[in-house]
Formats: sequence, structure tokens, C-alpha cells
Amino acid sequence: MESGFSLPKWLLYRENQGAMRLRGHLCINTGINRLRDGLRYKNL
Repeated sequence: MESGFSLPKWLLYRENQGAMRLRGHLCINTGINRLRDGLRYKNL
């Protein structure tokens, strides 16, 4: 029985999807912040 240490494939897939989604949100947030900073510097 390998239920002790091998997770189901769908669970691993869901974890990967969640991590990728989080990474995408972080990238989008940093991009928006950089755009805002650029606009701020231009306005100054």
C-alpha cells in the first residue's frame, strides 16, 4: 500500500495549479506596481 507517501495525481495537479496561479498573481501585481511607479516618476 502506497497511500502513506504518494499523493493522488489530482491532488498534486491541484497544488501545482494553485502555485502557478499564485505566481502569476504576484507577477501581475509587481508589474502593476512598476507601471504605477513609472507613471509617478513621469508626473514628477
